[in-house]
Amino acid sequence: MHFPPNHVRALFLPLLAILLGFNGCKEKTPVAPRQAIAEADPEARLLEKIDKPDFAVFANGKPLTSIVLSESAKNAPILIGHMRHSDIPDDVPNDIVWAVELFRQDLKNGYGIEIPLGETADVPNRIEIDLVETSVDKEDEISVSFPEPNVLRIRGGQSGIIRTLFVLLEKYAGVRYLFQGGMDGPGLGVYYPPLDSLAIPERAFTRSSAFTVDRSASQTTYGSHWKADQNRLYWWNWEARLGSKARASMEHSLPDVAFPLEQYASAKTKPSEAIFPIQNGKRILPWKDDVRKNSHWQPDFDNPATEDEAVKNILAYLDAHPNTTGFSLAVNDGGGFSDQARGSESESYYSWVNAVAERVTKKYPNVLFGVAAYREVERPPNFPLHPNVITYITLDFQSTADPDVLAKKKMLIAGWKKAGRFGVYSYNTGDTTYTLPRIYFHEMQQMIRHLHQEGAEAAFTERSYTTAAEGPKMYVYQKLLENPDLNLDATITDWCEAAVGKSAAGDLRQYYTFWDNFWRKKAVQTNWWKSSKNSIYLSLPPFGAYMYALEAGDMAKCRSLMENVVKQALANGTADQKKRAEFLMKTFEWYEANAMASSGEFFNPNGSLPDARTAAAFIRNLPEADAAFKKSVQIPLETKAWIAPKITTSGLDAANPVIASMAAVGSFLDDPGVVDELRQLAVNPKASPKIRFLADIMAKSASGDDSGNLVKDGDFSTDDHGGFLRAPEHGKIERSSDHAVRGAQSLKCTINHSNFTLEFPIPKGKVATDYYLSAKVYIPESQAVAEGRLNIWGQGTYHVGDKIMNRGKTRNIPDIILNPGQWNYVSATIPGAKLTDSLRAGITLKSFEEGDVVYIDDLRVYEIPSSKAP
Repeated sequence: MHFPPNHVRALFLPLLAILLGFNGCKEKTPVAPRQAIAEADPEARLLEKIDKPDFAVFANGKPLTSIVLSESAKNAPILIGHMRHSDIPDDVPNDIVWAVELFRQDLKNGYGIEIPLGETADVPNRIEIDLVETSVDKEDEISVSFPEPNVLRIRGGQSGIIRTLFVLLEKYAGVRYLFQGGMDGPGLGVYYPPLDSLAIPERAFTRSSAFTVDRSASQTTYGSHWKADQNRLYWWNWEARLGSKARASMEHSLPDVAFPLEQYASAKTKPSEAIFPIQNGKRILPWKDDVRKNSHWQPDFDNPATEDEAVKNILAYLDAHPNTTGFSLAVNDGGGFSDQARGSESESYYSWVNAVAERVTKKYPNVLFGVAAYREVERPPNFPLHPNVITYITLDFQSTADPDVLAKKKMLIAGWKKAGRFGVYSYNTGDTTYTLPRIYFHEMQQMIRHLHQEGAEAAFTERSYTTAAEGPKMYVYQKLLENPDLNLDATITDWCEAAVGKSAAGDLRQYYTFWDNFWRKKAVQTNWWKSSKNSIYLSLPPFGAYMYALEAGDMAKCRSLMENVVKQALANGTADQKKRAEFLMKTFEWYEANAMASSGEFFNPNGSLPDARTAAAFIRNLPEADAAFKKSVQIPLETKAWIAPKITTSGLDAANPVIASMAAVGSFLDDPGVVDELRQLAVNPKASPKIRFLADIMAKSASGDDSGNLVKDGDFSTDDHGGFLRAPEHGKIERSSDHAVRGAQSLKCTINHSNFTLEFPIPKGKVATDYYLSAKVYIPESQAVAEGRLNIWGQGTYHVGDKIMNRGKTRNIPDIILNPGQWNYVSATIPGAKLTDSLRAGITLKSFEEGDVVYIDDLRVYEIPSSKAP
């Protein structure tokens, strides 16, 4: 993922010319004729409307202006808020220099025009870039003026200058930065309208942006610390054109500088152990204990030594990197507070934040400290925060489609507004985790507008790696951060017209409207929504239960729209619009393959199959679904424009939806037609070996055939099943004849605690061998589902003397919401592992109410022969 060497030389050698500065102003005459050009951007404030000749940029294939940088712009520091990225090598140009080069690239790529750098007699006009030193929150403010007939001057802060360069191309050339392009430049991601000439009306104006301190994403500063031949790649290029800037810093990075674990590990003299937490009565020393570097532990924020250690290390870092604009003090991920802080995490943590900020800003008064209102510290403390602290409120814009969630988030925002300066950390992830296009334009505008109205200054987002897969989603997000009150429909329509041409834009707009409505009206009926809408972010599984919101004919409708898009673009679009339409069709085909692989259109929204007839049709379709899954893994690899295929496809094989969806058939194993379809599937050569094997197992379960089952008493007819509660005080298990699916009895679980885990030891297991685990689970029809969840899992185990050690636990099995009044078939795969000589099957019941009962029956574990492995 590096720039080719020849591209690097072409990109950076011209930068030497920027050493030219302002050399006075010569009399020059604009050349380009006046033409109809759009007004300056609507959020800008015009200073004059005097009828003057337009400022010519190019005409008839020739440049008519040069670009000249002031000394302040040429020598500007590289401002990266992310503290781990602030140690920039000397061979990396500053952001303004880089942006000027991107601006020149765009004119060359779009129109074949090479704008010279520095004062030159070869062209009549010049664009002057004049950097003004200003505070971070004023950095977006710029003025565009025409002090002389041949001069366009952009004057202001660094981020404002960078954005304005590309605003000029957007507003007056009609260029659209649609989505991130490939390694060699913008590629398909930029639309260049055909132009013979370009001129800018000589109307002075000022402009700024709504979110003034920070507008960055998880990719904005990606690679910013690398050497020049690897630097910044495509993430920065696309986002910076649309106004991203990283000035504050907010992520889980306490162990990098404030508490440098790597240094602690190698140092002869260790820090005081008192600064680390006591969890469950035990002192945790994260540089040597079995914990992740930046998760599941927090410093002991109540200990004065913790404050001293952090201040010492942060000051040392800032002494070495004085241009750092922002420093993260955000908590580590995954909890892990000290025992004594339980229940008062916000007061404990934010008191520490205030103390650190107060001491550091005595020496570095302008540095900003980013913190996250996340998990245990989501609520504001009962005191104000230091004025240099910016709190990022974590939320998923999509979840605010629920009125109750929206009300809660607005209350949270109001609380943080009282506490001090704040921004938002939003979760806009797409094809890295979701296997349908996740679009929620209205919720995005609603929340960004509300945050701006309440005074939010900063915005950070986790987003999709392949922005094209979700069309205008992230483009709209960037535009909203600049102007929350923009005309949403007009902006999306404009994007579609630029992307594929006006004749194809209507169908493309309908395609995105379908997905916008899908998540608002259909996905909210699924267990995915019901189980995670109140969480900080919505559940992220590929092939999650949101796939069950699809209805028969949905993907056919989307295909028809996209086929029309391609047809119209090929007939009427420009060359790049034709290619873009074909690429967008490719992204649709990935989603279409995902939908087919999950068999989503067969299911009810709750993840069940409607009836035995549908179950039989679903079984017949499984070979086709399996082929679709293989296709979904391959599609991103077929085009270079899909930038992150390894990320896009990683881990999906372990979560093959074809295998997971087969569990739904378990509710119909008493139907002869369904069982017959399973038997036919078990010998169908078109099905993969694993699907055939599982079909055979399910048919055996239907007939009561126990051959091959490694569980001794899976129908719980005796007490020889060996099952036990991990913590006996969490409830009670007993055999019961209340309900049974096989034999006369089942295992009744009466729950007294939210953490209720059953374990079943399997005495025999083989090394590096996979196993299939299944069970049937019942909850009474009269018992409310509430928040109760089930997770089925298994792991390899091995003996060391009298101790049993664990290996290879089931991964990424989503929690299951059980349907009351019926037997739910649940299953998982136990992965093979080294040293395995035995197994453990497990069922964990979470968040049930005290006194709830759950019945378990027909527990089975089968070896998956290696010859039948997929």
